[in-house]
Amino acid sequence: MDTLRRSAFIGLTALGAALALSACSSAGVTSDQAKTSVTQAVAAIGLAESSTSGVAISIDAEGTRGWDIDVATNGEVSEVRVNLEGTTITSTRADGRLDVDDRLRLEAATVTLAEAITTASGEVVGTLTEAELDRFLATSVVWTVTFEDGTNDIEVSVDVATGKVVNGEYSHCIVAIGIGHCLHQGQHTA
Repeated sequence: MDTLRRSAFIGLTALGAALALSACSSAGVTSDQAKTSVTQAVAAIGLAESSTSGVAISIDAEGTRGWDIDVATNGEVSEVRVNLEGTTITSTRADGRLDVDDRLRLEAATVTLAEAITTASGEVVGTLTEAELDRFLATSVVWTVTFEDGTNDIEVSVDVATGKVVNGEYSHCIVAIGIGHCLHQGQHTA
């Protein structure tokens, strides 16, 4: 009888795990959607940089309104909004002085924001949501590039000097004794 209960428990646990994982699975960003997102963002960055004669230091997806791109020029920051397709500037506004941390991080960068996004996109299938200059483990300067895969946010860090992926963080699903939930923050080191 003990063996029968154990077999039933294992079977139900496996069934619960399968159901939980399917419930947590990605809503399904296709590789074409992911590529389009990156292509549009890179085009938007190029347009913003050329219009200001500056260097992009961050980008945020603003849904159907397009992209907000912070561009540094001569110690000043401009916020440039570009349409979703990356073809038209819809607004530009002064956003203050470039802070000391960002200036130092930018001076260390030989890899551009657009290059970092392209590199990071090779690590995941997801739509770009944002990217910015950041620190990794308090010692390295990186571009932190965030994607969304339909369910989870995925961060990929690209070293600003080498262009190599140094870390990726993602949310993923776990199963706890037959009860599934997307509640664990995971980490992936490349």
